[in-house]
Amino acid sequence: MIKIVKGIFGYNDGTGVVPVTSKDAPISCSKEVEARLVKTGVAVYVQEQTDNKNAVNREELIAEYKALKLYGNPGGMKTETLINKINEAKANAEAEAKAKAEAEAKAKAEAEAKAKAEAEAKVKAEAEKANTGDEEVDAFLNGETDKLPEGTTEISVEEAEKLQKEVNETSEGEEAPNLGQDDGVVS
Repeated sequence: MIKIVKGIFGYNDGTGVVPVTSKDAPISCSKEVEARLVKTGVAVYVQEQTDNKNAVNREELIAEYKALKLYGNPGGMKTETLINKINEAKANAEAEAKAKAEAEAKAKAEAEAKAKAEAEAKVKAEAEKANTGDEEVDAFLNGETDKLPEGTTEISVEEAEKLQKEVNETSEGEEAPNLGQDDGVVS
């Protein structure tokens, strides 16, 4: 393993030729190439750092770059550039996933609120329905049918207004006026 100390070396990493300078991590080449570079003063031998968890494996970076489907030839990029592009792509993917999760949570909350409002409206509508105990009367009063219940007659608007006025004038404790029902029984 060698470290470039002077100039730029065109390193073929298997995907293309990559410029390597003294700012880049050490590289491995054939023994002949390493010996020639050290002999000419372009590089120095370094010990391979197998225990260094932070050591960069360029081939792994290139594979990750390709897996992320990023644009450009990773073989022609410096290691630092590769790392930056990979980190940027990961950050963008994470931000997109977070935004998607937030949008899904918002949509779910809105759907739950709508379902709750609909359920409350249904309960309220049921509570407001007439419930006299006579299905025929209830159906008419709730607008489910236009057929008058048996034993009832249609009255004019004037008669309805007169009856409403009489009901409104009845104070608490007084007997309600006879609204024209026979025997005091409401049909």
